[in-house]
Amino acid sequence: MKSCSFIIPVYNCGGCLEGCIAGIQAMQLEQYEIILIDDGSGDDSGVICDRLAERFDEIRVFHQENQGVSSARNRGIEMAEGELIVFLDADDTMEPEKLRRLIHTMEDDDALDLLIYGISFDYYHHGKCYRRDELAYPETGQMPLEKWTKELLQMYQHNALSSSCTKIFRKSIITSNQLRFNQKMFLYEDLEFVLRYLACCKTIYNSEEIAYLYHQQEDEGNAGRRLLRIDHLPDLISQVEAALWDLIVNLNLDANAEHTANAILTQLYLTLAQQKIAVADRRQIAQICQEMSDWMKDRPDAALDSLSDESRDYLEAVMNERINWLLENRRYTAIRHKIAVFVKNMPLYQRLKQSR
Repeated sequence: MKSCSFIIPVYNCGGCLEGCIAGIQAMQLEQYEIILIDDGSGDDSGVICDRLAERFDEIRVFHQENQGVSSARNRGIEMAEGELIVFLDADDTMEPEKLRRLIHTMEDDDALDLLIYGISFDYYHHGKCYRRDELAYPETGQMPLEKWTKELLQMYQHNALSSSCTKIFRKSIITSNQLRFNQKMFLYEDLEFVLRYLACCKTIYNSEEIAYLYHQQEDEGNAGRRLLRIDHLPDLISQVEAALWDLIVNLNLDANAEHTANAILTQLYLTLAQQKIAVADRRQIAQICQEMSDWMKDRPDAALDSLSDESRDYLEAVMNERINWLLENRRYTAIRHKIAVFVKNMPLYQRLKQSR
């Protein structure tokens, strides 16, 4: 049996693939495999996958009609022969030496059910990285059940839960619990999967190290436009909510966990609402406000305790359907972003950044 399976969905991103694979190979692991799932690419990505498989014995390729990233990952799970599973996106990279150490940490301790590491969001404009945000839960070491379940909210806020690409999973846990990515979701399917996996965990390991490098698309409004495809945001929230309640029930957690769940859901909904409002028209904004106002009626007041002052102000504007305020906030945010991109692409700023 292989020690580790790296599962990479591929869709129209053949030009990035060799860099991603080179990072995996640089780890110099023994008995590993790279599974490429060509998800019905319309360009030459499938051909590139096949050529790479011909060059490298550790690469296996599977082709399927376009069904989305969740389907591709599920196909990878079914085909994986490794004891450990790592998910990557084809246009991202990783820190080989850091990830290698973390994989060995997971291999050396059978008591660890999951390992989590940090992520760097690298924002590009015209091919240049103008901004880097590093997110990791600020603690390294084992976290027993009674510890990590009490820190779920903080872990969510540090992006330690939302991505499947910042984790090392055990194939045995996925298989024995019949876990799969929800193919009906095209946003936050990672978070839903991770929560359902955590419901089967006892001891996990968290590392502060930034081992995954996420290449953020230049178009930061893309998430909002994808959200416009969702007519009713509570439908998306309900999928995550169901996973959270299953976690609470399966692990027999106390009432504090219910407070944590409501806080996570409130923060997630507010994020989604803000992203959708960023690209919506007045009629759509009014609908978003009404939906969230109705949804919040079922949330306890304590769910607001973890919000920042800025988030509270935004939520208040949504709840009171202050559309003009929301539009003005949107314009201000867009202008601030353009200024930041302009400044961070100036030669002087780049020189100062490199001299640090």
